[in-house]
Amino acid sequence: MAHFRATIQGNRGSASRLGSKSSGLTVKANGWKSGVTVEAVHDSKTDTDVFNVFATTGSNPNHIGKQFVGQVTGAKFIPVKNIKS
Repeated sequence: MAHFRATIQGNRGSASRLGSKSSGLTVKANGWKSGVTVEAVHDSKTDTDVFNVFATTGSNPNHIGKQFVGQVTGAKFIPVKNIKS
């Protein structure tokens, strides 16, 4: 059964994808030189959905990876500087 759902709208119409608690869901949106990746995971210890947000270099072929910028839990965004390891 699906736990996560992603939707997208572009010039070719809309699409959606599903993810379970065990599979999670990864969403990427890229421009030429910047982008974001959001990884949705379920924390079974706290029974909470967590969305980790990363800044990326987008479609740039000189891709240098992704930088963790924060996470969303509930309806609250927590910047990386406030996240306790």
